[in-house]
Amino acid sequence: MEIKEQFLYFSSKSFLTANHLKWSIFLQKKQPPRMKASSGAAEASCLVPLLF
Repeated sequence: MEIKEQFLYFSSKSFLTANHLKWSIFLQKKQPPRMKASSGAAEASCLVPLLF
């Protein structure tokens, strides 16, 4: 991989991780535990199109 591609890969990866943590905390406060799994899947499918 070129340096530029590598940088984009790592920055998008860290962006996703930060976003995931932020949303996990937010969703945990708002929703009962049994909904966590389904909301995680919905969140992932919402985030992916934004990046590509």
